[in-house]
Amino acid sequence: MTKRFISIVLCLCMILSIAMPVGASVQSEYYTDVFTDDDYYSAVKYLYEHEIIKGTTDTTFSPNDNITRGQIVVAFWRMLNKPSPVGTVTQFSDVPSSSYFYDAVKWASSSGIGIVMGNGDGTFNPNGNITQQDMMVFLYWHVTANILIIRQVSKTNI
Repeated sequence: MTKRFISIVLCLCMILSIAMPVGASVQSEYYTDVFTDDDYYSAVKYLYEHEIIKGTTDTTFSPNDNITRGQIVVAFWRMLNKPSPVGTVTQFSDVPSSSYFYDAVKWASSSGIGIVMGNGDGTFNPNGNITQQDMMVFLYWHVTANILIIRQVSKTNI
């Protein structure tokens, strides 16, 4: 009888161990759709704490959404501590001064930086999704802009 009881208990333990994950998923302290066991949790936490990202709402990050051109320019701008435009600024008809990305696009389109050039028709398409091509251009110009800012800071500190 005891062997049978022990066998049943062991079987139940095995079934429960398979059915229940070892580490339970815990919702992050910032977003309702990001959990501590998500592969990207540390990155989201770091970027949020350093005010580089703010999420799609006050409580959601929307990890499965595409990123827009406006969002990526804002992230780059915030990573560089919100620098001011350098030189002439390109005005885009679809970037109103009331938009959250206005200052970032203004900076990124300034002639001394030149990260964004627009679509050639006076628009930037801030709500358009980022393509691989766009991302490579943004990354390339981000690195270049970073070097320019470092040089500008070095000149002013001499």
